[in-house]
Amino acid sequence: MGMALALKCDFCLAVHIKALKALGASLEEVLEVCSVGMLMHGGPGMAYSTLVVKLWNEN
Repeated sequence: MGMALALKCDFCLAVHIKALKALGASLEEVLEVCSVGMLMHGGPGMAYSTLVVKLWNEN
């Protein structure tokens, strides 16, 4: 999921979030991955982290 965040791939993020939820991951764990994406990719990583939370809440 970290690469999907860095590459700004909406479809990939949606697929990974669905899989992570099915595996029992918590939003906190997912946001930890996002924090690495933010560190590696800066502003765009932060912007796409908001999409991750939106997708998490939709599924």
